[in-house]
Amino acid sequence: MISKRYATNSPTAQLVTNGLTVKNDVTISGGTLNANGLNMNVGDNWTNSGSYTHNNGAVTFNGAAAQAIGGSVDTTFAYLTINNTAGVSLGRPALVNNQLTLTSGLLTLGGYNLTMGASASAISGTFGDTRMIVADGAGALCKQFAANGSYDYPIGDATGASEYSPVTSFSVSGANFSSAAVCFRVTDAVHPDKPAAATAYTARYWTGAQTGTIDSLSYDATFGFKAGDVVGAEAMNGKKWDGGPAWIELGTVSGTSFPASGQTGFSTFTAFKSGVLSAALADFSAIQSGEAMRVSWETVSEVGNVGFNLWRGTSPAAPDVQLNSSLIPSQAPGSSQGFSYEWLDAANLVNNTTYFYWLEDVDIAGVVTRHGPISAAFAAPTAVRLTEAGRVGRGFDGMTVLLAGLALLAAALTALQADLDRMNRMNRILALWCAKLPPREFEYPVNP
Repeated sequence: MISKRYATNSPTAQLVTNGLTVKNDVTISGGTLNANGLNMNVGDNWTNSGSYTHNNGAVTFNGAAAQAIGGSVDTTFAYLTINNTAGVSLGRPALVNNQLTLTSGLLTLGGYNLTMGASASAISGTFGDTRMIVADGAGALCKQFAANGSYDYPIGDATGASEYSPVTSFSVSGANFSSAAVCFRVTDAVHPDKPAAATAYTARYWTGAQTGTIDSLSYDATFGFKAGDVVGAEAMNGKKWDGGPAWIELGTVSGTSFPASGQTGFSTFTAFKSGVLSAALADFSAIQSGEAMRVSWETVSEVGNVGFNLWRGTSPAAPDVQLNSSLIPSQAPGSSQGFSYEWLDAANLVNNTTYFYWLEDVDIAGVVTRHGPISAAFAAPTAVRLTEAGRVGRGFDGMTVLLAGLALLAAALTALQADLDRMNRMNRILALWCAKLPPREFEYPVNP
């Protein structure tokens, strides 16, 4: 046991046969501290301004007062245990290669990342408001991935009271992982871009980020919050904000969590009630119609709505083409009534393909909200059709053309009837005029 204020300040120090218990600070001011695979218990702060070699030795922080891990050099731990009800905080980025155990107390990241190595096992502990990683600042909990994998992020905030709000069931897949890590942190506040019209929401959001590269990235995750975060009593969906213009709709909130599936990028996540923005949807569906896909939607109201954008893709993760070249206008901007819309999509459809569609409503302030996706399978017809009403140009369908033709025919018949009416009136006037003339005799010469 070493009880002096500085455990080591010599150029080189190495544990030989026994572990080390330090009641006060461990300060590596220069040189190397080699744990030689042996364990250390630290009762005060850890300051690394030199080199620490763990050789798979464990470090446990078990002081009676708050402790800190800092210095001018990042520390790499093999095994790290937090067992201090007063808590431990990072004053410098740290890496844990094998195992992090939260026995008691909070591990507060502040402005520094805590990274779990590619081979690190799941963080151990029974997590909750008093036993978690506080990631409510610029620092995030990160996990390195060298291949497909899964991990739980036992994070929360201590902005006021400590509140456990983890990211769990995170699973990532892709190819060509290169120096890749995925990080999450949480903020105990309303998302700054939440639409003002959304009156049912969670007053909490998460920020995800990726370092390095992962080709063909796809991931799932579940975001958990506190019951006290909920404002309003209406049903909600998770939402993802990529910086606009549209919110990406995620899974339905169930209890105090919501899922995100098949995501391909990282940004911020929160939850609020769907369908309370510029347009509330009653229906959004798609079905094959001949050699095209008929996409239909019906609104309940269009208060604040100026129009729509329609997107298509071959994966539920994200769309890859916008079908309308200009905004599809609202039938009655600002109306509290609903309307029906249809779009016939015949643009470069591929046989035996399932297509996914997203609808964006645009409000008077330019805020865009995305709905969907919905999906339908397309199979090219095997028989030749006598009529192809769908081949009428982008944004129109056969019914539109038929109605337009009927309108023209009705106009022509109306004009013809007007002409007939005028002729009848002229005939009546001529008859009346002739009736008023006195009778006259006419003599016709007869040739002898």
